[in-house]
Parts: sequence; C-alpha cells; structure tokens
Amino acid sequence: GLATKGYVSASKARDAAAFERARSSLETESFAAARIGLDNLAKDGAGIYGDLGAFYAAGLALSEGRLEEAVSAYEAFEARAPTEYLRQAAITSRGHALEQAERAHEALAAYGRAGDIDGPYRRPALLAKARLAESLAEADMATEALERLLELYPGGPDSSALSARLS
Repeated sequence: GLATKGYVSASKARDAAAFERARSSLETESFAAARIGLDNLAKDGAGIYGDLGAFYAAGLALSEGRLEEAVSAYEAFEARAPTEYLRQAAITSRGHALEQAERAHEALAAYGRAGDIDGPYRRPALLAKARLAESLAEADMATEALERLLELYPGGPDSSALSARLS
C-alpha cells in the first residue's frame, strides 16, 4: 500500500513538473518544446495534468493553425473532460477551430451545444452562435441565440445592442 501511494505521489509530482515546463515553454514561445511536453502529458499523464496537457495541446494546435488536429483534440478532450465546465470549454474551442477551418455549420452546432450547458462559456458560445448564424443568414438560429442571451443575461452591458440585432 505504501509503495503504491509513493508511486502515485511521484507520478503526480512528475506530471505537475512536466506541465509546468510545457506551460513555461508556451510563455517563452518555445512552441516545439511545449508541443512535445503537452503531447506527452496528453498521452501518458494521469489525472488533472494529463487532462490539462490534452486541453493545452489542442489550444496550441489551434493557435498554430493545425485546425483539423485541433478539432480532433478538442473532440477527444470533450469525451474525457473531468468537469462540465472544461467540457463546455472544449466544445466552444472546437467551434472556433471548426469556424477557422471553414466548417461553419459544424461550428454553429458546436456553439449551440456549448450554449446549452450552464457554465462559464455559455455566454461566449451563444454570442458566437448568434454572430455566425447571422453571417450564414440562418435567421432562426440567430434569433434563438439572441433571445436566449437576453433571457439569461437581462440588463447585461450589451443588452441594448443585442435587442437591436434581434429587431
């Protein structure tokens, strides 16, 4: 029992250190080093550091323009997300990747799914859905997203602008 506990503790410490190195590499714009570290954590890491490694690796792929890789990575992360808000973040981010990959209708669906989840990314997802639906001339979807925003966030800083768009 003690040996197992010691091994788990050492694994967590190793994963935490690997995550910190990868995060530091991102800050210093050593993207190749960050990519290797994050990919290794996503593949071999356990617990929260493996999950965060996968999420950060997807974000790095998106920022580097590896859009199909980002879409796949966010989708895989969504399936294993340890919390609902991280799942919502992955769906919203996948929507961004899909939109940049010019897969607008899939992005619209992703934003809609993220907007259906009660969490911190609901508002950005609904705003993105409304914006994209308007640009695609999907009036019903745009109206739905704008009405939902006004319902959930009455009196928000952009309520009058959202109401004007709805009109």
